Amino acid sequence: MAVSLHFFLHYFIVIFGFTANAASIVVILRKTPRALQEYSVLLLNLAVVELLSVLNHFIFDGRFFYSSTTTLYISSGPCHVISGSFCSFLSATMNVVMMHSTALVGLSFWYR
Repeated sequence: MAVSLHFFLHYFIVIFGFTANAASIVVILRKTPRALQEYSVLLLNLAVVELLSVLNHFIFDGRFFYSSTTTLYISSGPCHVISGSFCSFLSATMNVVMMHSTALVGLSFWYR
């Protein structure tokens, strides 16, 4: 039961995140007024980064456990079909994307 609930929530979040970010990219590219043209660059960058994050999360489907000296990643996603080093690459990419996304949100709040 818990596993099926996990997969349902995982796929729901991935599909919702992909749809919302793809729609955001389309709206930003087509409907941005001239007054917000500079700000739309930040929003577009954030939407693309979040879209990459959602796709990474779909492929990796992992858990991160942090301690003061150790980080543990456990993946149950389809990245194992490719290779263990690909899963390792995805986990590193997810860390970079999370930090980049946080920095972009902070920058967009500061700018606006």
